[in-house]
Amino acid sequence: MARVDEKRLLDVIINDDAAAFNALNGQTRLEKYRLGRFPVLSLMYLFSSKKILAEHEKEFIAVSSHRESFCAAEPASVLALFSKKAGKCLRLYFDAVVTPIEMLLILDKTNKVKKLYPLVGVTDEVKSRLKAIYYIKYSLGIEFKDDGIVIDRRPLSRSEKKKIAIAVSAAALVAAVSVVTPVSVVSYLNKYGIAVSSAEQIDFTKQRTYALKSDVVIPRNYSVKSTACNIIGGGHKLVLEGGASLGNFSGSMSNLTVETQGAPIFTSCSGRAVLKDITVSVSADLDIKSDHAFVTVNNYGTLDGITVNVEGTVRASSKDEGEELVLGGVAAYNAYSNSSTYGKIKNCKVNYTSFYLEGEKTVNASFGGIAGVNNGTVEDSVVSGSVEADTFDIAGACYVNNSSLTRIESAVNLSQKSENEEWSPLVAGVVNENGGLVEYCKSTGSLSVTGADFAICGGIAGQSYGRTAYCYSSSDITVTAEYAYVGGIYGMSRTASDNFYVYLGFADHCLSESKIYASLGEGNSCVGGIGGLVQQLNLYGTFYGGGVTNSIYLGEISGEFNYRGSVVGVCGANVYEANSYMSGDEEVVNFEGNYFLEGSGTSFGAKATTDEIFLRVDGKGATAAPLTEIKQTDVYKEIIEKLEPIKMKK
Repeated sequence: MARVDEKRLLDVIINDDAAAFNALNGQTRLEKYRLGRFPVLSLMYLFSSKKILAEHEKEFIAVSSHRESFCAAEPASVLALFSKKAGKCLRLYFDAVVTPIEMLLILDKTNKVKKLYPLVGVTDEVKSRLKAIYYIKYSLGIEFKDDGIVIDRRPLSRSEKKKIAIAVSAAALVAAVSVVTPVSVVSYLNKYGIAVSSAEQIDFTKQRTYALKSDVVIPRNYSVKSTACNIIGGGHKLVLEGGASLGNFSGSMSNLTVETQGAPIFTSCSGRAVLKDITVSVSADLDIKSDHAFVTVNNYGTLDGITVNVEGTVRASSKDEGEELVLGGVAAYNAYSNSSTYGKIKNCKVNYTSFYLEGEKTVNASFGGIAGVNNGTVEDSVVSGSVEADTFDIAGACYVNNSSLTRIESAVNLSQKSENEEWSPLVAGVVNENGGLVEYCKSTGSLSVTGADFAICGGIAGQSYGRTAYCYSSSDITVTAEYAYVGGIYGMSRTASDNFYVYLGFADHCLSESKIYASLGEGNSCVGGIGGLVQQLNLYGTFYGGGVTNSIYLGEISGEFNYRGSVVGVCGANVYEANSYMSGDEEVVNFEGNYFLEGSGTSFGAKATTDEIFLRVDGKGATAAPLTEIKQTDVYKEIIEKLEPIKMKK
């Protein structure tokens, strides 16, 4: 999308996601953009986006004027953090832009201010505020000489003096200990805490460090409101018997195997919580009536190198008809609160063996192999095995993604069926509802959907109103229903809008080799090599829609259904005809640069009128060519190169 999505842009800056920032910047140059009073570079400084700054600071610092984006006021999270950092200097910015050089001074980055000042076009108004900032904060002065800036040196603060004193004391202590104590003893004291061999020896509520000498059993139905301790497993086990829970977690655990019967280990993990190199073995036979996960229901912390092995059955029920229930393999909600507390899941492996999910028609039950709902970051993780479900929507990695999924490999076989005519099955290789960014992901497990009425299935995403980029699917897809939307990358590109944003589902630089078989009724069903259905939205007389660009389909489509296209099954008629729309002064093209195998039909199956009449079309936005020629295209080569980190087969 050429239109700047402020919420997405802010999330990318907060998460310091350089790859996602590059993608946004490639669509719309961001140097001159600002959110309310804050230019993009000022936001990078405020949220300490070191990775993004390393790539883009030089080009952004040279910009002297910043045009306002369509979001007139900055987001509340930005204002809250800036207010905390600025203190009394906030009074200087009632209606003034917080330029990058001013932001650096507010953050006390004086050395960087001196370095960058000659490179920045500073007005007299900005010079006046720079002087005011330094006087308000430290009662000290600033002078401007020629092309340079002279800043009075401020005295050390109390906290800085304390840090120096502690560092000096610690160095002296280590030196003293090394004189009288063997090195091995010093290493032991630094590495291990209080040695324990039973649960009774652990005070979970205190900020202490414990080292397991042997396996430790947490007794049945044991519960604690909060766990603040650190546990070093040393390769031993922590066994949680039925119903045991460690509540809200703010400590750390490492080098440990945890055995459970399926209850969440934690109610939540705080922003301080760290789980590192943990193996969780789950043997489940559960009835659940609320959101559930095998590690933590809510995660704001860092889960790094977690391996989860799951077998058994989970049954979902509820007293309230239509109530939503979310199940996640690692976390139900990988959550977001502010710049310092958002969930991070990385380097995880989740495997499902003989795992079965059963839901009731009164419950809107959904499952994500890693997370149920992702509002943080999930990256560099693998899901494998098999999951069977009855009236329970399923996805390989996440059910809903509102932020970013990066370098996820879904090798899990997913199968959902339902005989309930009121249930519409949703199955996807990676994510069922994508409202954020899915990039560098791969899906190879089989996908099977059987429904009495309507179904949606996609090799990477089921429904998408976000961006799917540089993704690959070779999943064999089988769908049986009265009617369905099925695609090798996404089943359905949705459109939505609110007061500030237009959400559109785009697939860009994606490759599908999926074999798709669909047995559908006589309704308006559609199957596409990349996308099944592309919706359109009429907003103030302009038709918006998602699309497919620079993508390739090399698979096969067969079965009984009405409309098929090697790129898109069906697209809204107005979006199809125009094939572009204006976002500000920039043109967004819906379909271009795509390829599919020669002799496999047309790029599009049909266009849908506003009266939901499907009209067959000859094709658009793609080129049919032999496989050998497709592999020589720049599009194919770029996709393969970008997917190399997830061992994309060539």
